[in-house]
Amino acid sequence: MFELSKHDFKQISTCRREVKLLKQLWDYMFLVRTCIDDWRTTLWSNIDVENMDMECKKFAKVRCYAFDVAMRLYHLVKSMIHQHSLTQNDLGY
Repeated sequence: MFELSKHDFKQISTCRREVKLLKQLWDYMFLVRTCIDDWRTTLWSNIDVENMDMECKKFAKVRCYAFDVAMRLYHLVKSMIHQHSLTQNDLGY
């Protein structure tokens, strides 16, 4: 009608995708931190190392290294996996 050309703003589309991805990552980070905080309050007699280990390995499968928070989450989960293996040895599993 007015012969205006349609502009494809790739930067806006890219930004929108990255914001959605970052939001999902932050939600996942909250989930992982909540689980770990719950585990830290667990009494020694109630520790289920095998279940904790399975959960940590599931958390470690998420890959999104473009963001710094993802790297911190990855290192946090790897640290928990290492701590679980030490706890497993201490408990005699």
